[in-house]
Amino acid sequence: MDQDDIRDKRGEKCKESNESNAPCCLDSELRIIASHGSVDDDNTFILKKGYNVILLTQYGYCIKLSIDAIEEIKNFYRSGKTIFDNNDSDVNYTSEWKTLSKKLNVTHMKPELFIGGNNVQGKPNSMPNVKILFGGPNCDNWNNKTSNIEYNCYIDCINKSSDQPENKEKSRCEKYFFSNAFDQESEYNNELNTRNKKGILLEDLLEKEGKGTYLLIACLSGLKNKSNAIDNFSEMVRFNKSISGGPAFRTRISRMASKKERAPHPYGRLSGNILKKTQKKKIKRRKKIKRRKKLTEKSIKDKKEKNKNRSRRNRY
Repeated sequence: MDQDDIRDKRGEKCKESNESNAPCCLDSELRIIASHGSVDDDNTFILKKGYNVILLTQYGYCIKLSIDAIEEIKNFYRSGKTIFDNNDSDVNYTSEWKTLSKKLNVTHMKPELFIGGNNVQGKPNSMPNVKILFGGPNCDNWNNKTSNIEYNCYIDCINKSSDQPENKEKSRCEKYFFSNAFDQESEYNNELNTRNKKGILLEDLLEKEGKGTYLLIACLSGLKNKSNAIDNFSEMVRFNKSISGGPAFRTRISRMASKKERAPHPYGRLSGNILKKTQKKKIKRRKKIKRRKKLTEKSIKDKKEKNKNRSRRNRY
């Protein structure tokens, strides 16, 4: 199938999806979004309860993933496997994902999981509001010259719980597709294309598509103050991870929240007031050990001196 035919087919599916106004996937299905993407330094949004989002790309960077590698990740999920533990609801990577990640060996592939709702400190979790585009270079122009897969850049609905073979053609959602081919047709197509060419923010897409789990495969570049933005992102990740820590971690963090102290890092490092208190305790402990050591040394010295004097007296 040539590029024009691919674009026409995608255009028809795009019109159908928009006319029906139905979401792309069922709530129970995983939405894998492969698209172009970019981020602004300060554009974040609060992730509501019932929404889980995985960003595949390391924040602040672009990912170079072949269309076949993307298909391999989709097949990974089709087989019932997940990137994160407990069906993508915990912060640790699964052993299956570690194996696949090593095999793919892609630079700047560093998945982060964001879980909607409030963390254990009662604060709402937030995440970057990624701008997403489903058309343009390497999307509607991809064809079977480079791969046996016709094209990319769409939402794929993956039903992990079904034993039935998936209809890949049916699972593709083209609701947000755009193409220059649209401009030559009706007023409705032009209006639809103008809207889709502007792209859609992740927050708006989630609102339209509904609750569930999303995996976004896109570039997360475009930052102006990269260093500062990455620091802010790390802070968001830290608070988001606190919602999925184990019972002991959640109890500990809740106690700290009640004392108006900052939360510990989910991997065990301490921060804020807790860090200061810990450092003070360590210093106090060191001083105590030092004092004991001095007393012990003095005691040994005194004992030696005493024995020496006694020895001298015995001579006479």
